[in-house]
Amino acid sequence: MEIKIDEKRENGLLKRLEVRCRVLHQGMKTPSRDEVKKLLARELGKNEDLISLEYVKSSYGKSESLVYARVYEDEKSMSIEKEHILGRGKKQEG
Repeated sequence: MEIKIDEKRENGLLKRLEVRCRVLHQGMKTPSRDEVKKLLARELGKNEDLISLEYVKSSYGKSESLVYARVYEDEKSMSIEKEHILGRGKKQEG
């Protein structure tokens, strides 16, 4: 699996980096949100706990997923994220 960053935009007001990228997963299933966070964190040298994924979109027949992520400077800055966005991909307790 490989990640290609298409666009990075610094948002100083909200203390975050906004990233559009593609995850190439030839011959593999669509990666989980956790896998994408780990790849992106490794690529950017950031903490994966400070990454919020807005979406991971795959198209039928393509081995590529489009990703829009927001990478925050700290947990306090991340508090502006909506709860349903932060909860995506987390395992439900039951």
